[in-house]
Amino acid sequence: MANRDLTKRYAIKRSPTVKIFGTDKQAPEDYTGKRRADDLVIRVDEYASENEFVVPPPPSKFDYNIDAVVKTISIAHKYRINVAQTSHN
Repeated sequence: MANRDLTKRYAIKRSPTVKIFGTDKQAPEDYTGKRRADDLVIRVDEYASENEFVVPPPPSKFDYNIDAVVKTISIAHKYRINVAQTSHN
């Protein structure tokens, strides 16, 4: 009752009513699927993809060679272990 103007504007006749507000805020899409959280998330994900709301992240500023990074860390770790073992002998 507190939002009668909205219920009339968007033709909401029962509760719960789910509307998806995309690019046209005056004409939201009615969601008629199941009311389970998983189903809602799937539909919103589809809607976002269909309407190109999902923007891919910008390319990384750095190009890492993961194998080289892991190798460098491994070598440093082995060195520290050798130093520790040598000092305890």
